[in-house]
Amino acid sequence: MNRFGKGFVRKGFRLALTYAVGRERCLCCGRETFDMPLCRKCMESYMLNFVRPGAGRCSRCGKILLSEIGSCTTCRTKPVIKTPDSVFPLYPYRLWRKKLLAEWKLHGRRSLSSLFARLFSTALREMNLDKDNSFIVSVPPRPGKIRLEGWDQIMELASFLKADYGYPVLPLLKRTSILQQKEKNRRERMETVNRSYHAVKGATDMIRKSGFVQRDAVLIDDVITTGITVEECALRLRELGIRKVHVLSLFIVD
Repeated sequence: MNRFGKGFVRKGFRLALTYAVGRERCLCCGRETFDMPLCRKCMESYMLNFVRPGAGRCSRCGKILLSEIGSCTTCRTKPVIKTPDSVFPLYPYRLWRKKLLAEWKLHGRRSLSSLFARLFSTALREMNLDKDNSFIVSVPPRPGKIRLEGWDQIMELASFLKADYGYPVLPLLKRTSILQQKEKNRRERMETVNRSYHAVKGATDMIRKSGFVQRDAVLIDDVITTGITVEECALRLRELGIRKVHVLSLFIVD
């Protein structure tokens, strides 16, 4: 069975399990839903209809522009994200979307992983990448997270992209800082740039053995807050010889 057949079986099993255990309720409107934590109407209206890359977004951080042209006020005055070739956050981090992320990230509602993988797969097609010469790199978890919590949401999202949609994944980065970014003030965050993330041992050989000639990487994360994390990770990927680094995230704080 090929990878697409296996992905179909996975989805069928998850759907059957949902029917057996019980219905869920849409996190947006509260309607009953069977196969995902969002009902079909909310999914199509609020999730699949994200603003596409390009015009209408900041050229640096990817925020949706309101009155600005070209780049947002923050990126014009105090730019943090400089290294990536493109940044594509799907949605602003507001309202019920905060609850959606909290259910996944903080409360371990892992059924959302397949939903977000579907959204990322759609977004990756919109980015017009050469799928045969690009790969996924997930922002790594803090040390000890998997041992304490049993999973990491970004790594799981990458595994769904690989298993269900056929995107290759290379675990090139590791994190050494234990303190979370939200627990630091802005000055502390800036001081830890270039010190929190590093290439894993053997990363260069991993890239060489992968056979990717163009070496284009898509760095994925759940939410961009200050931009420091994706900037530092992009720097590390550049040092590994990655030609182009693109960033794809679910949300951005605006």
